[in-house]
Amino acid sequence: MSPDRKDERPLIGWAVLTALSVTVLAALGFFWLRERSTASERKPPARELRLRLNINTAGAEELDLLPGVGASRAAKLVEARTKRGGFKRLAELDEPGLLGAGASARLEPYLEPLPGDSR
Repeated sequence: MSPDRKDERPLIGWAVLTALSVTVLAALGFFWLRERSTASERKPPARELRLRLNINTAGAEELDLLPGVGASRAAKLVEARTKRGGFKRLAELDEPGLLGAGASARLEPYLEPLPGDSR
């Protein structure tokens, strides 16, 4: 083995170590950037309704908390409630002009029972 060859071995070891370090740092940077970009895309936690609402007294802001209702439908509910003098049955929510088919069954767990409703 020539004297020049002995000096190359430590340099090769350092080159391999440096290449591995750069690769690991690049991978960590990639995962950090990916996590950072997906974190900004995440939606804020949904507001959760923990009590039952009275459909005849709740305001639009409270009705907006119901799943699948939203601000515009909540305003429709308040307007319809005012015109009708209040809702008498939850089934009225299923009407096409209000929330549509199946709404009463979907929202029943979130709404207080109405006095005249036989459900």
